[in-house]
Formats: sequence, C-alpha cells, structure tokens
Amino acid sequence: MKKVKLIGALMAAVLAAAPVTGLTSIPAFSNNAIVAEAAGSLIMVEPGNYKQTSLYTFDLSQTKNTVLMKNGGYSLIAEPSGRLYIYNNNAKKVVKYLNSYSYKGKTYPGTNSVISKLRIAFQPDGNIVCYAVFGNTVRPLYHSRTYYTKTCMNSTCCYYYFLEADGRLVIDQLYSGTNEIFDSARCNFVRLV
Repeated sequence: MKKVKLIGALMAAVLAAAPVTGLTSIPAFSNNAIVAEAAGSLIMVEPGNYKQTSLYTFDLSQTKNTVLMKNGGYSLIAEPSGRLYIYNNNAKKVVKYLNSYSYKGKTYPGTNSVISKLRIAFQPDGNIVCYAVFGNTVRPLYHSRTYYTKTCMNSTCCYYYFLEADGRLVIDQLYSGTNEIFDSARCNFVRLV
C-alpha cells in the first residue's frame, strides 16, 4: 500500500514538473491529419481519479486519426474506423496493429445500428476497450483482455498505461507491488464482434 502511494506521489511530481500544453495539432501523415494528442506517454487510472473519465476516455474523430499517446518517435494511433496501432513517426510506418479491423459504417451485430461513433477507454479495471456509441447505448468492439476484479473503484489498486520510448504499449497493475499485465511486444487485443 505504501509503495503504491509512493509511486503515485512520484508520478504526480514528475507530471507537475512537466506541464501539459493541452491538445495540439501535429503534422499529418498517410494523408490523414492527427487531430489530438493526449497528455503524453502515461495514463494513470487511480482511486482518486477514476470518475474523471475525460482523463482516460477518448471519443475518436469521425474524419481524422487521433493520437492517444506519444513517446519519443512513437505514437498510439486510433483511426476513425477503429483500427488501433503503434506508429513509428521517424520511419513513417506501423510497428504493430493492436486491432486491424474497421468498424465505421458497419452495422453492430444483432442491431440495426450503424457504427459511426467510436470511443476508446483506458478503464479502471485494467482493460483498454473500444466501444461503439449509439446515443446512450455503448457496446464493446475489442479489448486488451486485461480486465480484473481488482479495480480502482473498490480497492487501492491502480492501473498505469504506458507507451514506452521503444514503442511498446504496457499496462501495469499496482496492487501489493507492481505487476505488468500487458506488453504489446508479446500480447494482442481481442476482437469481440
């Protein structure tokens, strides 16, 4: 418990020392402009902030790619279609598709609803999920397969989502120590529909 609080305090100090400038536009690639850049290479979902979904939930643009995370020469990119991948900005190529299936414009199975709006959430249960949004209805499309019963909502458990400087997406669970539960170098996302 003390280790979790210490790590959280250290991370907060580091983030406070490097202020975020907010959403910015960066140069386009692959004929698509990137519309937003997240706070950087780390998303922290902790007991103190899990209700502030704006910190870790992203509604994707319907027309342009969205940068969810960035570290050095790598970016975690979500296309309007729902394809999610790690991109090497220097080499101008996709390093790894985390989900390569396109959803936009298709009908959600079992409904008459056409998928036009997508949302990616870095959840308080340790899972990254892409959702189709239809008004007040939200349905899952794919996920990182890292959901746990230990959540930020009912315990002192924390989940930190990192885009490492070497281009790997990593999820760490902080509960009685630090446990790495996902590494894109050896793990894949799972398509639900």
